[in-house]
Amino acid sequence: MDRQARIATVYPLDDHRQTIMFFSISKQQNNDFPNHIKWGEFYVDFDNGWTITANLISKGYPGKSCEIRYSDTGIELTSGQRQTFPIFIDSETFVVSNLLPGNSFLGNVTITSTAIITTSADAIKFKKLNLTDDLIINQIDATIENTILNFKTDSPIKLFLTGGVDTVLLASYVIKNKIPYELVTYEHFDLDYFMCHNRSKLKKFWAYKSMHYWKSQTVLLSGANGDEMMLRNPYDAFVILKYFGEDLVAECLKKHYYHNSHFLKSHNLAEFENLSSVTFENETQLKEFVLNRNASDFQHWHLGNTVTLTPFDNLDLTNLMLNLSYLALRSQLLDASITKELITRTAPALLKYVSKDKNSNNFDNIANLFEGIESL
Repeated sequence: MDRQARIATVYPLDDHRQTIMFFSISKQQNNDFPNHIKWGEFYVDFDNGWTITANLISKGYPGKSCEIRYSDTGIELTSGQRQTFPIFIDSETFVVSNLLPGNSFLGNVTITSTAIITTSADAIKFKKLNLTDDLIINQIDATIENTILNFKTDSPIKLFLTGGVDTVLLASYVIKNKIPYELVTYEHFDLDYFMCHNRSKLKKFWAYKSMHYWKSQTVLLSGANGDEMMLRNPYDAFVILKYFGEDLVAECLKKHYYHNSHFLKSHNLAEFENLSSVTFENETQLKEFVLNRNASDFQHWHLGNTVTLTPFDNLDLTNLMLNLSYLALRSQLLDASITKELITRTAPALLKYVSKDKNSNNFDNIANLFEGIESL
């Protein structure tokens, strides 16, 4: 079974996966979008925040980008180093979009006057590193920190703590490196032309039910994809423990871990039933399954003029994690032990803001910050 079919079979692209920034390419102008370019017989409609030239519109930064380019042969849509958004294709109406309904596709797309031509994404291969656990954790640490330090912007950086390990770890790097930021202690969602015309469409995707959005130029430092790329996702945990002869549910029932309440939610238990028949011939096949599942995990991204900086959304981190010994990886899967260790290394005073349980009373430990009684 090829990569595309395997993912579609086991992990369908439904409302648990989200679109990111927004565009539509078709032969009719779509006035639900605020911006329009006409190239030949095609209209490209898009939200705010794109860079526009004569034959190219683009959005994002290295590793998190989209380019739509026009030439005499048609329009080419490319998605950067890793596709961080789904592409929906409706061949009957001749529409390519990442917001409007259609068949989902992973890869690059070329649109001509008579055809929509797709080029499937290559399967991700596992890279064995032969490093000790300590050296691997050092590389994970450096990879996350360098992503933050190498991001250059003139816009204000905003950080919203959730009490989860991911946002607290991001805060620790910001504090350590004295990066200017605003701690957001409120939920903020501006309404502009695009949001007013597409609110119901956005609500189909769970990330946009609680997304911060500013219509002015803003950078939101986000923990998106931390569960997946840092290997704390319930489905990764299930298949990895199963391969090594353990039962994830049984382990969570006999001992408290950071992820217990999340892993034991009913929708995850149902998915574990679907995954119970998945088997692997060897450890490399298991690890490539995890890498390729994560390669199509689309979470919130740039929306209008709000750019989301997501240091965890990096398959190199997943590959590093998969090089850990099983005992070290197991501890991360169940209890976020490596993420917690990185907080301890970077800004140990912030560890107290991590909730006892993932996604359960997760704001309890940060109430004093939101009340203004404490500061980072």
